Amino acid sequence: MEIPNPPTSKCITYWKRKVKSEYMRLRQLKRLQANMGAKALYVANFAKVQEKTQILNEEWKKLRVQPVQSMKPVSGHPFLKKVEDETVLCNIPYMGDEVKEEDETFIEELINNYDGKVHGEEEMIPGSVLISDAVFLELVDALNQYSDEEEEGHNDTSDGKQDDSKEDL
Repeated sequence: MEIPNPPTSKCITYWKRKVKSEYMRLRQLKRLQANMGAKALYVANFAKVQEKTQILNEEWKKLRVQPVQSMKPVSGHPFLKKVEDETVLCNIPYMGDEVKEEDETFIEELINNYDGKVHGEEEMIPGSVLISDAVFLELVDALNQYSDEEEEGHNDTSDGKQDDSKEDL
């Protein structure tokens, strides 16, 4: 029984590159499919809205309605006021000064618990290496498409170079 040779560093780096490129290709494909689905839904929704608007416009043309005058500000002050951004979470319920004085770490713990979990940011944390099971299975299926012949061909070329160098000596 022949003992298989351990994988060479060239083979390992080759498969690392192949896995990374396949993973990026699958991610890009999923993003493209999601974008295309969103565009299709937008176009369908826009057509429905245009149709409903046309129907409503035809009904409103039949009625003799006087338009309401738009409201104008009496004074020269604008309606909207500019407010500076807040540096703390604004949706924390007020529980009294006693609680704040007793447990000063409450707000810090709350912020730490929700850090990176707002607006889907947890998917974009740079240090996370976990991928979902579905993506992992797709990645394995994509990598299985590469035949063993390709791997053997890659190993044969490196063995051939070594054999040529031995003959030159």
